[in-house]
Amino acid sequence: MDSSFPERSPLQVEDVMELLDICLKTTYFQFEDTFYQQKEGMAMGNSLSPVVGNIFMEHFEEIAIDTAEYKPAKWLRYVDDMFVIWPYGPEELQKFLQHSNNIRPTIKFTMEVEVNNALPFLHVLVMKQGPKLTTKVYWKPTHTGRYLHFKSNHPHHVKRGVVHSLVNRAKVICQNQKDFSKEIRNIRHDLMLSEYPKEFVDSVLKPSKRNRPSSDTTYQGTVIIPYVKGIAEKFRRIGNRLQLRTIFKTKHTLQGTLMKTGPSRDAQKTKQCVYSIPRDCGRCYIGETSRPLEVRIKEHKYNMTQGLLEKSKLAQHAYKEDHKIRWNEAKVLQIKPNTTYRRYKESAHMSLLDRPISQPSVDISPIWAPVITAEIKRLQRRQV
Repeated sequence: MDSSFPERSPLQVEDVMELLDICLKTTYFQFEDTFYQQKEGMAMGNSLSPVVGNIFMEHFEEIAIDTAEYKPAKWLRYVDDMFVIWPYGPEELQKFLQHSNNIRPTIKFTMEVEVNNALPFLHVLVMKQGPKLTTKVYWKPTHTGRYLHFKSNHPHHVKRGVVHSLVNRAKVICQNQKDFSKEIRNIRHDLMLSEYPKEFVDSVLKPSKRNRPSSDTTYQGTVIIPYVKGIAEKFRRIGNRLQLRTIFKTKHTLQGTLMKTGPSRDAQKTKQCVYSIPRDCGRCYIGETSRPLEVRIKEHKYNMTQGLLEKSKLAQHAYKEDHKIRWNEAKVLQIKPNTTYRRYKESAHMSLLDRPISQPSVDISPIWAPVITAEIKRLQRRQV
């Protein structure tokens, strides 16, 4: 029992346990238009999964070892990977594996034994040299040597982090200087495949005082902005002068592009969106609405039939030019719940049109035109 818990939380232990029970049992998820429930294990991405999974594995390994006839001389575990020293021969080892796999029907282990006095464990190759164990970096046969490409749209500090993490891992794992030097050569070779310049890699391996970040900087606040190459770096320099920490955020990821598991959306029922309505003349009306698009379209139609031209730019244009409106081709351009952001999105879409019918809700400086054009094209590619 944690006696200090009342000092750290206003909740009672019973309340926390009830909340925990809800989180553990509410394992419903949706794929397209169907709901499912995960009945075994914890959901991937659930913040409780690592903690609960580790607690369960501690309980599981206690049962496995305590009830075994022969017990391992050494048992080390990282999440669900174990490093075991077994002194009773291969036949008893197979029995221990079978014993462990019979405890729970959903928990099954595979086993890898040492070959030529060496055994890989995660990214470490453990080698037996006499009475001692030494280590060096281990790469699986499927390793391709490919990392984040140097020309990818990521900040430089992310690419420096790739180099630094590889080098730091080699420093920590390699106990022999010869193995460490060989690993550094392999790292250089692999990074060249992803077009990392030699000078860039050297700057990480042998950082100068100029390249080392100052630990004495005291920031007055934090600004989080989307990363746009060439522009985000300028914001960071300005932020540094103002003692503001600038953090780059990547909103659109490969996972977000490929994993679209939500239900299919009826465009006419979409709320909080920026939309377009084309005309026969080739011009287009761009608007934004917090209500369902079908409701906003009905308002446009009503304003036209009732002659309420002052309430709708679309109605004004239809009355003056006598052009047909293609209502059935109305489409959602973007969804944005925040009203201010949505109006900026509306204005951004208008800025790319030749003679838009509507007027923007907010003004956007023409200096942003190249960035807006690139972003709209990227969104259009995602929708194809």
